[in-house]
Amino acid sequence: MLASPTLFLATCHHSGPSPRASVIQTDFPAATTSAVAWPAPRAASALARLADEYWRAYLDADPIQATLLGIPGYDDRMPDESSEARVRRRQHLANLRGRLDVEVPQAELTGTDIVTRDLLADQIDADLAFADCHLEDWAVDPRDGPQVSYLDLAALQSVKTPVAGRALVARWRAMPRTIDQKTAHLLNGLGAGKVSARSEVERVARQLDELLTTPDATWPLSAPPARVPLGAWSDSERAAFQADLARVVAEGIRPAFARYRDVIRDRILPRARGDAAVGIRNVPGGDACYAALARVHTSLAIDPQQVHQLGLDEL
Repeated sequence: MLASPTLFLATCHHSGPSPRASVIQTDFPAATTSAVAWPAPRAASALARLADEYWRAYLDADPIQATLLGIPGYDDRMPDESSEARVRRRQHLANLRGRLDVEVPQAELTGTDIVTRDLLADQIDADLAFADCHLEDWAVDPRDGPQVSYLDLAALQSVKTPVAGRALVARWRAMPRTIDQKTAHLLNGLGAGKVSARSEVERVARQLDELLTTPDATWPLSAPPARVPLGAWSDSERAAFQADLARVVAEGIRPAFARYRDVIRDRILPRARGDAAVGIRNVPGGDACYAALARVHTSLAIDPQQVHQLGLDEL
């Protein structure tokens, strides 16, 4: 179980390959009397267990989000974005959703547990909807792609101690694999006729060109040694930290970003969608994805065309 009886459900909004999360907090009240702590009812206990399982799996799948939330133990990891890992995560989510229906009948819950169950069910359904849309196969994002979000990590991850510094170096060493996995997804999507809109692809290609023309020493990913608190590290520890970062940026991360840029510029851009076809419905399978994500973002079982018409009626 989590150290706290509080359930955190992360609602991931994917405008591109990298998620952002808003956190919902719901407390599980202990079933107690003034003198004796009685065991929680079966359904409530199962709910707490499944919620905990969901949260742990979420953090394992997105260790960067764990870092941003200040949860220790994940700072040396990068997400596994491989197709195999994505299949495993989807299978686990589907299994968890089925167990929630069987093990946690809503009729057996009371109070805030009813709300928690609804939140957990909706969150799993949202995750499944995103998984089935396979946005990773074509989404190229100038606002939150790896050329932005991964560089931002350099200013967000702690380097207060040598232990924290070693975790950061380990994460940087794992970064090229994740970038290459993202590149592979884009190539898979291209083979299936899935591509982003031209304006988005052009902006990302420019961002990557600009990054790759600058010296390694000026990259944000090379900057963490400047944030090491005075006196917190020995001179030798600081020097080793700086040398390790310089090596991994030069030998691992820069080449991975170059491969990512080459695929986007040379393979994706020539086949990018015109800006008259920017909507997701112009991607193969887009109609089903649009309907699923409309349900996720509005919480309503509503025809997306009705949503579009509402917007037109307000103009």
